[in-house]
Amino acid sequence: GSGTLALEHALAATGVGPGGMVALSAYDFPGNFLTVHALGARPVLVDADPATGQMDPASLSVALGRFSIAAVVVSPLHGGIAPLDDIIPLCDRACAAVVEDCCQCPGGTLAGRPLGTRGRAGVVSFGGGKPVSCGRGGAVLTDDPLMAQRVKLRSHRGPRLAVPGNLQLAALEPQLAEWKETLGKAADRLGRLDGVFRNNGACQPVWRVSTGNLSGFYRLGLMAPSGDRQRLIESAKALNLPLAAGFRAIHAGRSAARFETAGDLPGALECGRRMMTLEGEMVRWDGKAFEGALERCRAWAPAP
Repeated sequence: GSGTLALEHALAATGVGPGGMVALSAYDFPGNFLTVHALGARPVLVDADPATGQMDPASLSVALGRFSIAAVVVSPLHGGIAPLDDIIPLCDRACAAVVEDCCQCPGGTLAGRPLGTRGRAGVVSFGGGKPVSCGRGGAVLTDDPLMAQRVKLRSHRGPRLAVPGNLQLAALEPQLAEWKETLGKAADRLGRLDGVFRNNGACQPVWRVSTGNLSGFYRLGLMAPSGDRQRLIESAKALNLPLAAGFRAIHAGRSAARFETAGDLPGALECGRRMMTLEGEMVRWDGKAFEGALERCRAWAPAP
Protein backbone atom coordinates (compact mmCIF):
# COMPACT_ATOMS: atom_id res chain seq x y z
CA GLY A 1 0.00 0.00 0.00
CA SER A 2 2.93 2.40 0.64
CA GLY A 3 6.65 2.64 1.15
CA THR A 4 5.99 2.99 4.88
CA LEU A 5 4.12 -0.31 4.97
CA ALA A 6 6.90 -1.89 2.91
CA LEU A 7 9.38 -0.78 5.57
CA GLU A 8 7.21 -2.36 8.26
CA HIS A 9 7.16 -5.66 6.35
CA ALA A 10 10.92 -5.52 5.74
CA LEU A 11 11.73 -4.90 9.40
CA ALA A 12 9.39 -7.68 10.50
CA ALA A 13 11.04 -10.02 7.99
CA THR A 14 14.44 -9.37 9.59
CA GLY A 15 12.99 -10.60 12.87
CA VAL A 16 12.08 -7.28 14.48
CA GLY A 17 9.12 -7.68 16.82
CA PRO A 18 7.79 -6.57 20.22
CA GLY A 19 10.61 -5.54 22.50
CA GLY A 20 13.22 -5.49 19.71
CA MET A 21 15.42 -2.47 19.01
CA VAL A 22 15.79 -0.63 15.71
CA ALA A 23 18.34 2.12 15.15
CA LEU A 24 17.56 5.06 12.88
CA SER A 25 18.79 8.59 12.45
CA ALA A 26 17.26 11.24 14.66
CA TYR A 27 16.95 13.31 11.46
CA ASP A 28 14.71 11.17 9.27
CA PHE A 29 11.21 10.83 7.87
CA PRO A 30 9.08 10.70 11.05
CA GLY A 31 6.97 7.84 9.67
CA ASN A 32 9.98 5.55 10.11
CA PHE A 33 9.97 6.22 13.84
CA LEU A 34 6.26 5.43 14.00
CA THR A 35 6.78 2.26 11.95
CA VAL A 36 9.17 0.91 14.60
CA HIS A 37 6.49 1.54 17.23
CA ALA A 38 3.88 -0.15 15.03
CA LEU A 39 5.90 -3.37 15.36
CA GLY A 40 6.02 -3.04 19.14
CA ALA A 41 9.76 -2.41 18.88
CA ARG A 42 11.80 0.41 20.41
CA PRO A 43 13.59 3.09 18.36
CA VAL A 44 17.23 3.86 19.12
CA LEU A 45 18.04 7.30 17.75
CA VAL A 46 21.54 8.06 16.47
CA ASP A 47 22.94 11.39 15.40
CA ALA A 48 23.07 12.91 11.92
CA ASP A 49 25.96 14.65 10.21
CA PRO A 50 24.98 18.36 10.33
CA ALA A 51 26.77 19.01 7.02
CA THR A 52 24.86 16.39 5.03
CA GLY A 53 21.78 15.30 7.00
CA GLN A 54 22.86 11.65 6.70
CA MET A 55 23.31 9.12 9.52
CA ASP A 56 26.55 9.56 11.48
CA PRO A 57 28.52 6.26 11.57
CA ALA A 58 30.37 7.26 14.74
CA SER A 59 27.11 7.75 16.62
CA LEU A 60 25.75 4.49 15.19
CA SER A 61 28.88 2.67 16.41
CA VAL A 62 28.21 3.88 19.95
CA ALA A 63 24.58 2.75 19.74
CA LEU A 64 25.53 -0.70 18.43
CA GLY A 65 27.95 -1.10 21.33
CA ARG A 66 25.43 0.04 23.93
CA PHE A 67 22.22 -1.69 22.80
CA SER A 68 21.24 -5.05 21.33
CA ILE A 69 20.02 -3.71 17.99
CA ALA A 70 18.24 -6.07 15.61
CA ALA A 71 18.02 -3.77 12.57
CA VAL A 72 19.24 -0.39 11.34
CA VAL A 73 17.16 1.80 9.00
CA VAL A 74 19.36 3.91 6.72
CA SER A 75 17.67 6.65 4.69
CA PRO A 76 19.56 8.54 1.97
CA LEU A 77 17.95 11.97 2.19
CA HIS A 78 17.68 15.21 0.23
CA GLY A 79 19.92 14.19 -2.68
CA GLY A 80 22.72 13.05 -0.36
CA ILE A 81 24.00 9.50 0.04
CA ALA A 82 24.34 7.84 3.42
CA PRO A 83 27.89 6.55 4.16
CA LEU A 84 26.93 2.91 3.62
CA ASP A 85 30.56 1.81 3.19
CA ASP A 86 31.09 2.78 6.84
CA ILE A 87 27.66 1.79 8.17
CA ILE A 88 27.32 -1.73 6.78
CA PRO A 89 30.57 -3.14 8.28
CA LEU A 90 29.56 -1.78 11.69
CA CYS A 91 26.19 -3.49 11.40
CA ASP A 92 27.69 -6.74 10.14
CA ARG A 93 29.98 -6.94 13.17
CA ALA A 94 27.00 -6.33 15.47
CA CYS A 95 24.75 -8.81 13.57
CA ALA A 96 22.26 -6.01 12.91
CA ALA A 97 20.29 -6.16 9.64
CA VAL A 98 20.53 -3.08 7.41
CA VAL A 99 17.31 -1.95 5.73
CA GLU A 100 17.80 0.86 3.21
CA ASP A 101 14.87 3.24 3.00
CA CYS A 102 15.19 4.41 -0.61
CA CYS A 103 11.73 5.97 -0.85
CA GLN A 104 13.30 9.36 -1.61
CA CYS A 105 16.00 8.21 -4.02
CA PRO A 106 14.64 5.71 -6.56
CA GLY A 107 17.33 4.53 -8.93
CA GLY A 108 20.13 6.15 -6.95
CA THR A 109 23.59 4.58 -7.04
CA LEU A 110 26.70 4.42 -4.88
CA ALA A 111 29.92 3.48 -6.72
CA GLY A 112 27.72 2.33 -9.61
CA ARG A 113 25.66 -0.06 -7.49
CA PRO A 114 21.93 0.63 -6.96
CA LEU A 115 20.93 1.95 -3.56
CA GLY A 116 18.66 -0.52 -1.79
CA THR A 117 20.80 -3.53 -2.73
CA ARG A 118 23.57 -3.41 -0.13
CA GLY A 119 21.69 -4.37 3.03
CA ARG A 120 19.37 -7.25 3.89
CA ALA A 121 16.56 -5.34 2.22
CA GLY A 122 15.72 -2.08 0.51
CA VAL A 123 12.42 -0.23 0.40
CA VAL A 124 11.03 1.99 -2.38
CA SER A 125 7.86 4.04 -2.69
CA PHE A 126 5.54 4.72 -5.61
CA GLY A 127 3.34 7.16 -3.68
CA GLY A 128 1.91 10.38 -5.05
CA GLY A 129 4.58 13.01 -5.63
CA LYS A 130 7.46 10.53 -5.73
CA PRO A 131 9.76 10.65 -8.78
CA VAL A 132 8.44 7.25 -9.91
CA SER A 133 4.77 7.19 -8.98
CA CYS A 134 1.46 5.49 -9.58
CA GLY A 135 -0.31 7.37 -6.78
CA ARG A 136 0.34 4.82 -4.04
CA GLY A 137 2.26 1.66 -3.31
CA GLY A 138 5.69 0.48 -2.24
CA ALA A 139 8.02 -2.48 -2.66
CA VAL A 140 10.61 -4.45 -0.72
CA LEU A 141 13.84 -5.38 -2.52
CA THR A 142 15.91 -8.33 -1.29
CA ASP A 143 18.06 -11.15 -2.62
CA ASP A 144 17.47 -13.20 0.55
CA PRO A 145 14.88 -15.93 -0.23
CA LEU A 146 13.86 -16.24 3.42
CA MET A 147 13.30 -12.47 3.69
CA ALA A 148 11.28 -12.53 0.49
CA GLN A 149 9.08 -15.36 1.74
CA ARG A 150 8.46 -13.65 5.07
CA VAL A 151 7.47 -10.41 3.32
CA LYS A 152 5.09 -12.25 0.99
CA LEU A 153 3.41 -14.09 3.85
CA ARG A 154 3.02 -10.93 5.87
CA SER A 155 1.71 -8.86 2.96
CA HIS A 156 -0.90 -11.50 2.05
CA ARG A 157 -2.24 -11.81 5.56
CA GLY A 158 -5.45 -9.89 6.32
CA PRO A 159 -6.69 -6.90 4.32
CA ARG A 160 -4.22 -5.54 1.78
CA LEU A 161 -4.54 -1.90 2.66
CA ALA A 162 -4.85 0.45 -0.32
CA VAL A 163 -2.67 -1.56 -2.69
CA PRO A 164 -2.29 -0.17 -6.23
CA GLY A 165 -4.68 -1.52 -8.83
CA ASN A 166 -3.54 -3.11 -12.08
CA LEU A 167 -4.04 0.11 -14.05
CA GLN A 168 -1.92 2.01 -11.53
CA LEU A 169 0.81 -0.61 -11.69
CA ALA A 170 0.72 -0.48 -15.49
CA ALA A 171 1.52 3.24 -15.22
CA LEU A 172 4.83 2.36 -13.57
CA GLU A 173 6.15 0.37 -16.50
CA PRO A 174 6.88 3.21 -18.96
CA GLN A 175 8.39 5.29 -16.14
CA LEU A 176 10.74 2.46 -15.18
CA ALA A 177 11.64 1.78 -18.80
CA GLU A 178 12.80 5.39 -19.21
CA TRP A 179 14.23 5.81 -15.73
CA LYS A 180 17.92 5.45 -16.59
CA GLU A 181 17.60 8.20 -19.20
CA THR A 182 15.60 10.34 -16.76
CA LEU A 183 18.28 10.00 -14.09
CA GLY A 184 20.97 10.94 -16.58
CA LYS A 185 19.17 14.18 -17.41
CA ALA A 186 18.58 14.80 -13.72
CA ALA A 187 22.28 14.38 -12.94
CA ASP A 188 23.16 17.00 -15.56
CA ARG A 189 20.66 19.46 -14.12
CA LEU A 190 21.70 18.73 -10.54
CA GLY A 191 25.22 19.58 -11.63
CA ARG A 192 24.01 22.94 -12.92
CA LEU A 193 22.11 23.62 -9.70
CA ASP A 194 25.24 22.65 -7.80
CA GLY A 195 27.14 25.32 -9.71
CA VAL A 196 24.61 27.92 -8.57
CA PHE A 197 24.55 26.97 -4.90
CA ARG A 198 27.99 25.57 -4.10
CA ASN A 199 29.73 28.94 -3.77
CA ASN A 200 26.85 31.19 -2.72
CA GLY A 201 26.57 33.03 0.56
CA ALA A 202 22.99 32.04 1.36
CA CYS A 203 23.01 28.25 1.79
CA GLN A 204 24.95 25.08 1.05
CA PRO A 205 23.65 22.03 -0.88
CA VAL A 206 23.82 18.61 0.78
CA TRP A 207 23.47 16.65 -2.49
CA ARG A 208 26.49 15.26 -4.29
CA VAL A 209 26.75 14.40 -7.98
CA SER A 210 29.78 12.39 -9.10
CA THR A 211 30.55 9.47 -11.39
CA GLY A 212 28.68 6.39 -10.17
CA ASN A 213 26.98 8.24 -7.32
CA LEU A 214 23.43 9.60 -7.55
CA SER A 215 20.96 9.60 -4.69
CA GLY A 216 17.87 10.85 -6.48
CA PHE A 217 15.89 14.05 -6.48
CA TYR A 218 12.65 13.81 -4.52
CA ARG A 219 13.81 16.66 -2.28
CA LEU A 220 17.10 18.55 -2.63
CA GLY A 221 18.62 19.66 0.66
CA LEU A 222 20.09 23.10 1.33
CA MET A 223 21.56 24.07 4.70
CA ALA A 224 20.66 27.60 5.75
CA PRO A 225 22.94 29.75 7.92
CA SER A 226 21.89 29.57 11.56
CA GLY A 227 18.75 31.61 12.20
CA ASP A 228 18.15 32.47 8.53
CA ARG A 229 15.96 29.59 7.37
CA GLN A 230 12.53 31.22 7.55
CA ARG A 231 13.73 34.41 5.91
CA LEU A 232 15.30 32.43 3.07
CA ILE A 233 12.17 30.32 2.58
CA GLU A 234 9.99 33.43 2.37
CA SER A 235 12.33 35.14 -0.11
CA ALA A 236 12.42 31.96 -2.25
CA LYS A 237 8.63 31.78 -2.31
CA ALA A 238 8.51 35.40 -3.41
CA LEU A 239 10.49 34.25 -6.47
CA ASN A 240 8.14 31.28 -6.98
CA LEU A 241 10.80 28.75 -6.00
CA PRO A 242 9.41 25.54 -4.42
CA LEU A 243 11.38 25.66 -1.15
CA ALA A 244 10.23 24.41 2.27
CA ALA A 245 11.63 23.49 5.67
CA GLY A 246 13.14 20.02 6.12
CA PHE A 247 12.15 17.50 8.78
CA ARG A 248 12.09 18.32 12.45
CA ALA A 249 14.54 16.27 14.52
CA ILE A 250 12.59 13.17 15.60
CA HIS A 251 13.30 13.59 19.32
CA ALA A 252 12.44 17.30 19.40
CA GLY A 253 9.21 17.68 21.37
CA ARG A 254 8.74 13.92 21.92
CA SER A 255 8.74 12.19 25.26
CA ALA A 256 12.09 10.57 26.03
CA ALA A 257 10.13 7.52 27.17
CA ARG A 258 9.41 6.70 23.50
CA PHE A 259 13.00 6.03 22.42
CA GLU A 260 16.58 5.32 23.42
CA THR A 261 19.60 7.35 22.36
CA ALA A 262 23.31 6.75 22.05
CA GLY A 263 24.06 10.13 23.62
CA ASP A 264 23.33 13.71 22.69
CA LEU A 265 22.01 14.37 19.19
CA PRO A 266 23.30 17.85 18.28
CA GLY A 267 23.71 17.14 14.57
CA ALA A 268 20.09 16.08 14.18
CA LEU A 269 18.92 19.18 16.04
CA GLU A 270 21.08 21.33 13.76
CA CYS A 271 19.56 19.70 10.67
CA GLY A 272 16.08 20.18 12.11
CA ARG A 273 16.74 23.89 12.57
CA ARG A 274 18.62 24.65 9.35
CA MET A 275 17.64 22.17 6.60
CA MET A 276 15.60 23.43 3.67
CA THR A 277 14.37 21.32 0.77
CA LEU A 278 13.95 22.35 -2.84
CA GLU A 279 11.29 20.41 -4.76
CA GLY A 280 13.26 17.89 -6.79
CA GLU A 281 10.58 17.69 -9.49
CA MET A 282 12.11 20.92 -10.73
CA VAL A 283 14.92 18.99 -12.46
CA ARG A 284 12.30 17.27 -14.65
CA TRP A 285 10.48 20.42 -15.74
CA ASP A 286 10.58 21.14 -19.47
CA GLY A 287 13.61 23.07 -20.70
CA LYS A 288 12.14 26.56 -20.60
CA ALA A 289 10.61 26.09 -17.14
CA PHE A 290 13.85 24.69 -15.74
CA GLU A 291 15.98 27.48 -17.23
CA GLY A 292 13.62 30.02 -15.69
CA ALA A 293 13.85 28.34 -12.30
CA LEU A 294 17.65 28.25 -12.58
CA GLU A 295 17.73 32.00 -13.18
CA ARG A 296 15.49 32.56 -10.16
CA CYS A 297 17.84 30.40 -8.09
CA ARG A 298 20.75 32.62 -9.17
CA ALA A 299 18.78 35.71 -8.16
CA TRP A 300 17.80 34.17 -4.81
CA ALA A 301 21.27 32.88 -3.87
CA PRO A 302 23.83 35.15 -5.53
CA ALA A 303 27.54 34.49 -5.19
CA PRO A 304 29.11 36.42 -2.27
